[in-house]
Amino acid sequence: ETLLSIARSSRQAKTPQSDVHCDVPEPAAVHALNILRALYRESRLGDQVVPFIPDGITIAIQGFAESFWPVRNSSTLLFSALITRIFGAKRVQDEHSMENKLTGKEFFARFPSLYKYLLDKLQHLVEEQEAAMPARLLQPTLFPILILLSRLYPSSLDDATSTL
Repeated sequence: ETLLSIARSSRQAKTPQSDVHCDVPEPAAVHALNILRALYRESRLGDQVVPFIPDGITIAIQGFAESFWPVRNSSTLLFSALITRIFGAKRVQDEHSMENKLTGKEFFARFPSLYKYLLDKLQHLVEEQEAAMPARLLQPTLFPILILLSRLYPSSLDDATSTL
C-alpha cells in the first residue's frame, strides 16, 4: 500500500493550472511504479497481488497523462504487466482470439471497483472531448481503457439489456 500511495503522489505534481507540488519527487514515483510492476509480474506472489490489481490499473491509467516522461513510461510498463496478470500470458498470436480475453461479467466480478472507475473515466473523457472547441487530440488515458475493454467480450448468458 505504501508503494501505491507513492505512485499516486506524482498525480499531484505541478500542473499548468496550479502551482501545487507533490510531496513525493517524481523519481520516487518512477521507482514505485517499477517495483509495483515487478510485484505484479512475480508468479510466486500469485493470488496475493490480486486484491491490489484495481489500484494498479487506476494508477497506470492515470500515469498515461503524466507530463514527466519517466512516469508515463513506467505507467505503460505497469499497465502491460497488469494486463498479463489479469488475462494471462498471450496463448495465441490472434489478438481477437477468445483465449486472450475474459467476459465482461467475469472481469467485473473479479474487480468490481473498476466498473465504476472505467465508466466514470470514459464519461469524463467524452465530456472533455465534446466541450473542446475546436476539437483537440484525444486524451492519453483513453488508450489503456480501450485496450482493457478490447480484451472483454459479452457472456453468452448476457441478454441485450445487460449493462456490461
